[in-house]
Amino acid sequence: MNKDSQLGVEYESMAERHELYAKFGIAAEAAQLFETELSTLLLCLRALEEGWHVVPDGASAKVALDEIDRRTLGWLLRGLKGQVELTEDLEARFSSALKARNRLTHGFYERHNFKIQTDTGRDEMIRDLDQLHAELFNAWQIAGAMTTMISEAILGARANHLPGRMADLCGHHLSGTPSSDAATLEAGQETQSSSKSKLVR
Repeated sequence: MNKDSQLGVEYESMAERHELYAKFGIAAEAAQLFETELSTLLLCLRALEEGWHVVPDGASAKVALDEIDRRTLGWLLRGLKGQVELTEDLEARFSSALKARNRLTHGFYERHNFKIQTDTGRDEMIRDLDQLHAELFNAWQIAGAMTTMISEAILGARANHLPGRMADLCGHHLSGTPSSDAATLEAGQETQSSSKSKLVR
């Protein structure tokens, strides 16, 4: 192989590695967005429970946020399950996303080892990253929809001067459609008979 051909092969290899590294970064972004969304969701639930939407308490909210920010993704998921009743499907999705995040963050390159040295190996690594990203991205989207619904509940409770307790959504099905879910949240706020919410997707 002449020098030019060798350089061409090396350049192609580096280009493929750059794509691999970019895919890893995109998947890592989705993982962080998922974690941030769960943190926001827990803070919203805490605000509704403490009544900060009626009587603002910036100092206590800052303490709560700092505590949440120090926690791991696993802790955030356990905290969420302690605040809302998740369906089996939703709980399984979030648990799977946690495993995906751990696979990505803890030892992705170590597990694939020398695969990065070959075209076939890099292709396999990229497929793995695509799957991890899809799972984390979908979990982030679901968590974001939940945050939106809780935020709407907070705004509705503030407008109606409701007591600082979590809305009772037990028995209601949230479809993900803003108009129908807004009606569901309003109905849940009117009952206020339970301190644990049920989110059904």
